[in-house]
Amino acid sequence: MNIDDIDHIYRSGRHYDCLFGEPCMPFWLALVKQSGAPVLELGCGTGKVAIPIAEAGFEAVGIDLSEDMLREAHRKTAGRDLPVHFQLEDMRSFMLDCKFSLIALPSNNLSHLLTYQAAEACFSRVADHLEEDGVFVIDAFVPSLWLLTKNPDEDEILSEYDDPDGKGRVSVVVRSLYEHNTQIRRNTTIQRTEGAPDVVGHLNMRMYFPQELEALLHYSGFEISGKYGGYDKEPFSTTSSKQIILARKTNWPTKRLKSSQPANAV
Repeated sequence: MNIDDIDHIYRSGRHYDCLFGEPCMPFWLALVKQSGAPVLELGCGTGKVAIPIAEAGFEAVGIDLSEDMLREAHRKTAGRDLPVHFQLEDMRSFMLDCKFSLIALPSNNLSHLLTYQAAEACFSRVADHLEEDGVFVIDAFVPSLWLLTKNPDEDEILSEYDDPDGKGRVSVVVRSLYEHNTQIRRNTTIQRTEGAPDVVGHLNMRMYFPQELEALLHYSGFEISGKYGGYDKEPFSTTSSKQIILARKTNWPTKRLKSSQPANAV
C-alpha cells in the first residue's frame, strides 16, 4: 500500500465526508468509556471517529496514509482545544511514542490490507502499541457472495450527494471484478458531476471471511473476547452483514469489559 494506491475518492476530504455516512458513534463511545483512553484510530480519514471521541473528552490519535484526508481532519479541528492528534502513517508499519487502551480498525479499513502478510504486519504493530489490558477492535463487513459474483460490467451506485463546492449533483458508481485466487475485489470507481468530465479511479479491497479473520488474529497472538453482527451488539450469526471483533493479546490478563461479558465471548 502506498500513496499511488489511494483511489480518488480518498483524495478529497470534503468529498469523502459527503460520500460516506457518519459512523455509529454511540457504539464507539461506549467502547471508549469501558476500555479507557488514549485511543488510536487506524485509517482515520477525516477524523469521523477520532474527533467525536476527543469531543467527549478522551485523548485520541488518528493515523492515515492520505495527506488530503488528514488535511481535512486538521481543518475540522483547527482552533479547537481538543485532545486529538493526526499523523501521516502506514497502518502496517507505524511507530508511535505511546501505548493505547483501545485501538480501532473501523469502517472496513481492514480491506485495504491486500494480503495476509499485510494484515499480520498491521496486527503486529497493534500488539506493540496496546496497553497490557488494551482492546483491539475490528469493524469489517462480511463478504457477500452475491456482490462478489456480479457482472463486472454492471454499475453499482456507491453514493449520490451535492458537490461541497456547489458544482452540482455528484454520483459515484463502481464496477467490480472479484479474483477468487487473491480474494481481492478490484473496483473501478467513476465519479460523475454535472457538466464535468468523469473521474475514473481504482480501488482494490481484500475480502476477509469470518473464519479466516479469526485465524489471522489467533496466529497473530490475539484472543477474541467478543464478536458481534452489528453496532447494537447482536450476536454474530449466519445472517450478519458485519463482523465486529474485540480482541486482546493471548498472553495478557483476560480482563473483560467493565459492563458485561460480550455476546459470543470465547
